[in-house]
Amino acid sequence: MPSAATKKTIKEIERRISSIETTIEKVNEVEQGTTLPQAFPVVAGYLPLVVKVLSSIVSHLKEKESAEETEDDKESYLEMKAAAEEWRSLVERLDDLFDTIPSEDSSAWVDRYREAVGSDDRLEEVMRALLSGIRDIAKVPLVNEDEIKDLQEALKVVKRLPPSLEDGGKTGQNFINNGPGIMPIHLGKGELNVNSGPGFMVTGKGAHSTVNYNGQKPPS
Repeated sequence: MPSAATKKTIKEIERRISSIETTIEKVNEVEQGTTLPQAFPVVAGYLPLVVKVLSSIVSHLKEKESAEETEDDKESYLEMKAAAEEWRSLVERLDDLFDTIPSEDSSAWVDRYREAVGSDDRLEEVMRALLSGIRDIAKVPLVNEDEIKDLQEALKVVKRLPPSLEDGGKTGQNFINNGPGIMPIHLGKGELNVNSGPGFMVTGKGAHSTVNYNGQKPPS
């Protein structure tokens, strides 16, 4: 029987497996005729591989007797648990992005997807991060050589996918001033002090204010 620490690692990985299986069920319900960027069918097609690899890791851990665990094993299992915890946000993110496909919303799919992406990563970028994380711990004897090769091939394919959104969905600011005057811009905290005239300008707050004479001599 595995040690208590190993059981916690198993439980954490099993949670990720369960979440991915739920996403797979959602994807399978999507109409086949739905036109989507290449990233969607490709990422969806590799989700079963992720489940297979993680399930192999869990099976190996369950077979490990507590008395057989070395100090290196224990350290490795702790790293696996930490990795599986980090994958939680990635797995949830994948599910959220796939949720944009089937909808009774009359808005265009790309608008729903763009809103879901927001300033975060696109579907293919999330999958790439997940595959990379799993690849880092998927070693023999936890998994077999064929599973490692399949995982490496999946990562290679996902890295080559064209963007599912050309601009990545990341938003920012674009400021244009076509006139002769100044354009004050302030997106952070604190004060923005602008004086383009000949007079003086008081900056700061309260007793700590500073008078700026804008190149003029202070009054005597």
